[in-house]
Order: sequence, then C-alpha cells, then structure tokens
Amino acid sequence: GVITATQFMSNTEYALYETGSGLTVQGNEFRWNQRGIYLRAATAGHAALGGNVFENNWGSALWTDLAGMLLLDGTNGFVNNVGNAVLVESGTLNQSATMYSGTVYLLNDLAVSSGVTLTIQSNVVIKFRSSGSSLDVHGTLNAQGTSDNPVVFTSLKDDTYGGDTNNDGTTTSPARGDWYEIDIGGSATFNHTIIRYGGASQYHYYFDAMISNSGSLSISNSTIAYSGWKGIYHYGGSLTIHNSNIYGHSSYGIYNADTSITINAENNWWGSDSGPAPYGSGNGINYRTCWDPVLKVNYICQFYVDADPWIGQSTFVGGQMGQ
Repeated sequence: GVITATQFMSNTEYALYETGSGLTVQGNEFRWNQRGIYLRAATAGHAALGGNVFENNWGSALWTDLAGMLLLDGTNGFVNNVGNAVLVESGTLNQSATMYSGTVYLLNDLAVSSGVTLTIQSNVVIKFRSSGSSLDVHGTLNAQGTSDNPVVFTSLKDDTYGGDTNNDGTTTSPARGDWYEIDIGGSATFNHTIIRYGGASQYHYYFDAMISNSGSLSISNSTIAYSGWKGIYHYGGSLTIHNSNIYGHSSYGIYNADTSITINAENNWWGSDSGPAPYGSGNGINYRTCWDPVLKVNYICQFYVDADPWIGQSTFVGGQMGQ
C-alpha cells in the first residue's frame, strides 16, 4: 500500500507504526508527535521513504533498524531541532548505504561490513547514544563535508550540532568520553569532519576517539577534539592527517604504536601555536628517546609522528623572536 499527502500530528506515541507491511510512505507530514515513524523489518515491497516532512517529533522523527534506514532517500525534510532525529538500532550494514544531508542520525553500535560502503553527505550530524556506542568500519567509509556544512560525529548531549536531540534543554552538557570510538579496520576518508567527545572509559580501561586498526585512514580539513583519552591511536595500516585541528584530549593527540612507520601529520594545529608536545604545549605525539653517554642525558632520537611543520608555528616562532 501507499500512504501519501497525510498529516500525522500530536500523537503521544508513534504516529505511524510499521513492521514489515510493505508500505510506501511518501509526501506526508509528521509534526509534534512523540515519535514520527517506527519502522522494522522493511521488505523489498517498500519503494522508498521520501518526500516527508518531520517537525518537532520530540522523541525521534524515525525509529528504524538498518533495513529501514536503507529506504530513506535524500528528499525527507527535518524542521527544528528538538528531538527529531533518525534513531538507528544497532546492527551490521551488509549493503552500501548513504546518510543524507540535513539529517541527524542517532546511533548505538553500527558496523560496516567488508565490501560495503557507507557514504556520509555534508551537513549530516551523527550522535552516539551512550559511552558504549561505536562505529566499526571493516569496509569503506566516506565522510565528505564542506567548510560550511561539515559532517559531525558527537555526543547525544551536544546541542551545538543538530540541536537538542535528547530534548532536555540545558540539563545535560557534552563531555569527554560520552561515547566509545570510531574503529577503522577497512578504508575511511574524513574531509571537513568534526569528531568530538569520544574516548569513553570502559571496565577501568581508557579508549580513544579514533583507532586506526590495520586499515587506511585519511583525514583532512577536520577537527578531532575532547577525547576521554587519545585523539587517534594507530597500530596498523596507514594514516595521514593534514590541515586539521587536534586538541582538548586527555592524553596524546596522536599515538603511533606501529613504530615501523612514521605517521605523516604535518600542517595541523595541536591546540597551541607552540605545537604538539614535546615541541610545545599542545596535545602530544609519541617518540623514542636515546641515551647520550657523553652528555649523560636522554634525547629524542626518533619521532613516530611527523608533525613539523604545524599550523601556528611561524606565529609562535615570530613571537619568540619579538617579531
């Protein structure tokens, strides 16, 4: 069947509850409901879920499993930012999908299978529900924002991007460690992307906002900030990061555990014009020290992260020289 040109308004639970019925839902309005649509076990009989307007559905605009998320197209509109997110249940994505511009997605745990591509358009906000929430990429992730409309990965409590998604006003505020991590074991590209408030503590262990795990990770024109531990932990594969901001982490900005390679992290800002520690007071990078038997001191003999030059370096050096 088809539902179209219908207004669903002021329902105290779900305005539309559908489990595998094969409905096509297009060109409708969902306004001021506790939840707009509940969709599970979507079938091939669904043509699409598009052309709908969701406004101020304070619990969520759409609550769906991954099969239902695949039916969304880029023609839905989301108006006002109290609640009104697309809440996606935990699962593994086994076919390629797109997250569409202008949408706030609320995730718990999402995995991208090998051979599968998840494309995230500009002006998408992804919020993680809890300290255990994560994104694991075994396939390909392509997050392509713009300078004016970045892709954002952040905490459910972060009202700066995507509005007051948990509908609690100023009761809660985002903090380091609000969600778990993004783990890259496949291939991932982040351009004009903001990642903040990850790196939760679990079972007395600290984790990092991003983990580069035997895959290929490329980051440019992005911000990685406010991790509960490290910003990026690398222990395999390849990692490059340029023209980005890395700051506000509780530990290292980038830690390279694969000491057989040197990570290319030139031309980034580390939270201080003086550069990353040990160069300056910004978030640090790791290195190897050697013993000088003549001077009887330890000195840095190898950097595992190549951060020189960095953004702000010329300003800092000029200031030190009184220029």
